[in-house]
Amino acid sequence: MNERDLRYFCSLVETGNYTATATQFHVTQPAISAALKRLEADYQTTLLTQANHRAQLVTTAAGRILYIKANQLLKDFSQMALEVQHANDRQVRLGFSHVAGGIGYHD
Repeated sequence: MNERDLRYFCSLVETGNYTATATQFHVTQPAISAALKRLEADYQTTLLTQANHRAQLVTTAAGRILYIKANQLLKDFSQMALEVQHANDRQVRLGFSHVAGGIGYHD
């Protein structure tokens, strides 16, 4: 399981379509299919079903759980990246020269 596979999976659930998901991520349909197969192998369960090649994808109970949890995890990843990138922006640094530092301070 990796972040990219989870992003593909969530999009696949939302679009219900391999072509739309592949287009969204600028990859091929086999790349999306391979990501789904990896997730299903990792969790040893079927996540999506399809009656035939033209039918709408149906999310299984396990797929719905993964979708909900993966969405939250991906939001957390994005928030974490944002916080880490801007962590040093919040620091306030004060500096004084010897002259300015001595003004108003008496022993």
